[in-house]
Amino acid sequence: MKIGIVAPPWVPTPPPSYGGTEQIVDLLARGLTTAGHQVRLFTTGDATCPVERRWVFDAPPTPMTQVMPEAFHAVAAYEALADMDVIHDHTTLGPLIAPHSLSIPIVATNHGPFDQAARRIYRRAA
Repeated sequence: MKIGIVAPPWVPTPPPSYGGTEQIVDLLARGLTTAGHQVRLFTTGDATCPVERRWVFDAPPTPMTQVMPEAFHAVAAYEALADMDVIHDHTTLGPLIAPHSLSIPIVATNHGPFDQAARRIYRRAA
């Protein structure tokens, strides 16, 4: 299976120090590869995860958590992963702005609290 993974743009994958989400994404990409899947990771250019990688930012944009850089990253990710069998998105905005014309399944993982705001966002994305 061809699996596209979208990491957030704020920290390289794997993280050089702190980065819980990026650590999970790194372990997932390595594990899926070991299991025989073809994995393409959309991350930052300074990432070192040993799978096929694509990026739009050479290094994480600053300041962290700005809307436009994450949206730009997510749009580029969906373009770069459009030929995969499934996309697993770990960003916040990606599931909201994923192209409706995309005919492949999208799995989204929320790495923050699943509160009322998150429920509303993910309900809208679904």
